[in-house]
Amino acid sequence: MDVHKLVEQFYAFSEYLVGFVLNVIYLFVLALPLILIDMMLPQYITKYAIPFIPLAALYGMALKSATYAFYSIFVLKKSYYGLYFWHSFKENFFQSYLYYLIVTSLLYIGVSSSLILIELISPFFWVLMTLIVFALLSNLSYMTLQMALYDNLTMYQMMKNAITLTIIYAIISIAFVLGSVWLIYQFQIYAFRVIAFGIPVLAGFLILVQRMIGMNLETKEGN
Repeated sequence: MDVHKLVEQFYAFSEYLVGFVLNVIYLFVLALPLILIDMMLPQYITKYAIPFIPLAALYGMALKSATYAFYSIFVLKKSYYGLYFWHSFKENFFQSYLYYLIVTSLLYIGVSSSLILIELISPFFWVLMTLIVFALLSNLSYMTLQMALYDNLTMYQMMKNAITLTIIYAIISIAFVLGSVWLIYQFQIYAFRVIAFGIPVLAGFLILVQRMIGMNLETKEGN
């Protein structure tokens, strides 16, 4: 047994573990306002458009920042203690936050309106709600991927790319949407688990998609 190699592997694993824990702590910092306000309200915070929408938009920022941080540490092999999370969080902050605020608002209005229509008119409006959720969350996933890992793209270019990627990777888009919906539901029950494991899993999912896109581009260039 090569003890020296084993020690190196253990040291590398320890660095990755510390990097993961540090960024989960950063996620908790962003999540605390929503959790604390939720605890003070008589009903779930989702019942109140304000403050839910502005605070929930921070989760989009958290996903973007976590994606960039984990990509830097686990793919680019950068130092585990770098402040990649906060670098991504601050970069184009107002543009990014405005995007997540708009998507969160549309999602909240769309789902709330659909539920009212389902109750008052027809169960058929479940189809409408499903389409709204899929369109917005799939767009959010690919916009997050681009805002986190790609530079020098305008919002218009990213929106076009997001639509194209949703079509090309339809099955992956559906998987992301289903996972996101499940995590949103679980958040009301297990908030800390969702923050510690759910957002990192979604970030890892986006990194995997980025790797797939990169391999496809390399294959096309090779041909």
